[in-house]
Amino acid sequence: TVGAVRVAQMETGTPAAQAGLAPGDIILKFDGEDISGVDDLHRLLTADRLGKKTKLNILRDGNVLSITAVPGGRD
Repeated sequence: TVGAVRVAQMETGTPAAQAGLAPGDIILKFDGEDISGVDDLHRLLTADRLGKKTKLNILRDGNVLSITAVPGGRD
């Protein structure tokens, strides 16, 4: 199944915002794994990934971009 996750909103100061993720971006891959929906993203955002650089492939304005994020916990 081909799918993705669209970023609906972004809180300032979060690890995703600091990595350059923006509302309207579509997450295609997370650390090399295809994302078919939000459940995939939740499954991949595990405690062992916190604080580690993670590559995201996103679609923005018709272009596929690669960004690096460092997932962090919420206070």
